[in-house]
Amino acid sequence: MRALYNLLQEQAEHLQQMSDQLEETRSALTERKLIERAKGVLMQYQGLTEEQACRRLRE
Repeated sequence: MRALYNLLQEQAEHLQQMSDQLEETRSALTERKLIERAKGVLMQYQGLTEEQACRRLRE
């Protein structure tokens, strides 16, 4: 019985770690999409190249 409890506890911890990693990945993807959108706006409205837009965002 104790072994089953330990196994379930380990699985729960593993699932929590996976959930945390998934949330981090989602957050990074959302941030990346926002950056790409901002670059596009700079490129379109200010006539910048992608490299110039990246540089401007970093500044």
